Amino acid sequence: GYGHLLRMNGRGGGNEVMSGRQLMTLWDGLCTLLCAHEVSVEDVSNKSGMLLRLLYTAAHGRTWYGKWGYAFGRAAFNMQPAEYAAAVAAVHGAPLEQLAADFEGVDERVPQILGKYAAHAGGSRRAAQLGQVLQHMLAAVSKPDAGQQQGAGAGAEGDSGEAAAAAAG
Repeated sequence: GYGHLLRMNGRGGGNEVMSGRQLMTLWDGLCTLLCAHEVSVEDVSNKSGMLLRLLYTAAHGRTWYGKWGYAFGRAAFNMQPAEYAAAVAAVHGAPLEQLAADFEGVDERVPQILGKYAAHAGGSRRAAQLGQVLQHMLAAVSKPDAGQQQGAGAGAEGDSGEAAAAAAG
């Protein structure tokens, strides 16, 4: 059988009962139980007005749905999957020091902001990578009260998804 994930609204999307992670685990289990051979997902994830499809991927090196083993059947932006994976790896691993240098003389606030987030993420701007800082920023947006206490490995993982379920079968 086949399944298509159309929209999932976790707590951030108005669901008062289940988080996006809980819904996705339920969806994945349903697809497994129904022996779905292929499942498609349209990723329109957003949180607090931010489009997360690319931001989450740049932060974690995979889509939010990748935690459940979902991957692109065809890559975005008319790219081959290998090209897309290389682009994601390049953005995720981009050295913060180099990014900050690109803004010197243009906007002095950007290197300061990057340095501040790098320090909160547990490193220096010289050693940090863009993916680490994006993870920390997503964690701060996801849980604003706990943002100062979370480490670099956290992310906006609980309610990231908007996507939802049509019947598989």
